[in-house]
Amino acid sequence: MHYTCASCKIQDCIKAKEERTHMPKNCPMREQDLTDAAMAEYQKPGIHEFYVNAGMTGTYGKEHKLPRIMETVELCKRMGYHHIGIACCIGWTKEAEICAKIFKREGFEVDTVMCCAGGINELELGMNPEEKFWDGPNFCVGCNPIGQAKMLEKAGTEFNVVLGLCVGHDSLFMKYSPVLSTVLTVKERKFHHNPMAGIYYAYSCLGPKNDTEEE
Repeated sequence: MHYTCASCKIQDCIKAKEERTHMPKNCPMREQDLTDAAMAEYQKPGIHEFYVNAGMTGTYGKEHKLPRIMETVELCKRMGYHHIGIACCIGWTKEAEICAKIFKREGFEVDTVMCCAGGINELELGMNPEEKFWDGPNFCVGCNPIGQAKMLEKAGTEFNVVLGLCVGHDSLFMKYSPVLSTVLTVKERKFHHNPMAGIYYAYSCLGPKNDTEEE
């Protein structure tokens, strides 16, 4: 099945069962077996508590919206976490220091590990030096997201925060982190770390498309 929620104008999924009128042929709502499987996962110990607390965190039903970092603080407090890890880019150490101070002020123990921890040589992993800013003929320091995950695991963090890791490196970090993680902010080199600016810019250039994929 080819899912096309992005172009759906019906959105039966947000309606009560008795109010649903027309599910498109490629609607994920037709995947009842997968929804049932997800519901079973939400009931598992640890997952259930996290799901409920995530749903109760932040702006849900609240008049005053919170910054994302304070939503993270609220979620961690609801979960009873005491130890937070921050995986940051080497270019974001100042921001990581500020975030760590905020978490510590809120009563958390904090470990921070930057991407170049370990001092690995990208050339040894097959990186093409002609496509990189590099430090010498035999060495180019590389990001180490798997190492970051393992170091924070050794530190004993209960929840990890991703701060400015490169596209793909953030993926590897979250894959290898044994505890749940959230992305506090992302690296967006062109638009001052606001990736939506690039999306809105592309939309303004391409114009809206009259997709009918949901029919």
